[in-house]
Amino acid sequence: MTVEPEHSAHTAVHDGKTWHFCSEHCKSRFVGDPARYVKPGIGAEPPSSASHKTLDSRR
Repeated sequence: MTVEPEHSAHTAVHDGKTWHFCSEHCKSRFVGDPARYVKPGIGAEPPSSASHKTLDSRR
């Protein structure tokens, strides 16, 4: 799923990086166990301005 950060009302900060979510439900799942979703090295480089990916809550 793609979420445009400027339109996202649901954000969380983890290890100094702001993550954007499509819903409060997805944000809550991430906040409850960020290590489940964040792989080592993710967030080291900012994403391109073309698109921003969210974490897939269907895992």
